[in-house]
Amino acid sequence: MERFEYFPALREIFKGTLLILCIYATTDYAYPKEWADLANKLAGGNHIYFTRLSLYMTIMTLVLSYCVKYFGVSSIREVYRDSLSIALPMEGLVTTVFWILNTIDPTLLKDRELYMAGVRTPLVSELSLHLLPLVLLLIDQVGVNIYERKRHYWVFGFFGVIYFGIIHHFQRINNSWVYPFLGYVLLPMRIILAAVATLLVMVYYRFFVGLSRFINARTYPEGRRTKLL
Repeated sequence: MERFEYFPALREIFKGTLLILCIYATTDYAYPKEWADLANKLAGGNHIYFTRLSLYMTIMTLVLSYCVKYFGVSSIREVYRDSLSIALPMEGLVTTVFWILNTIDPTLLKDRELYMAGVRTPLVSELSLHLLPLVLLLIDQVGVNIYERKRHYWVFGFFGVIYFGIIHHFQRINNSWVYPFLGYVLLPMRIILAAVATLLVMVYYRFFVGLSRFINARTYPEGRRTKLL
């Protein structure tokens, strides 16, 4: 039994390590100079990438988590739960879409000229951007009651519409798409892709709500449910 007493501490150390890697992924040091220079020349820089926006959301969620769980800031508990509920499916979408398209053809997501020139992003950076944020949130949600709320669906829909407008706005300014594959299809198909992505986020949302209930039911017996956030 004594060895299980170390699990909470080890989990927090692991979470802290993942958070550091996520923060590292927001810096130019995580990428080859060529990629960083290309992004910095664009209007909006790295901040117009959905991947980067979801990563910011993940980091913000973990900051809220530490404030609520370790500093006792109960006034933002509901904000934290909302943030966690929204960030999880967004990272689920990032992880799914990136690894599928990257496996099919990396130049669907990355500048073809640089990629064909042999410029590669280190694996640790790819993982820190496209996988570890999801793992971090999954670990953090243990012990937290994630409730399904209508306002979350409104956030997903509103964000989908706004981001659709953002990528078209910056395409006109930069004369290039934030993700190259968007330039291979016409406007109607981009609308369909945006709608499908939004629906997929909602599907992930329902899945993670159910997963949270299942994990907490197994981890916290009936008598310990009061310890759930």
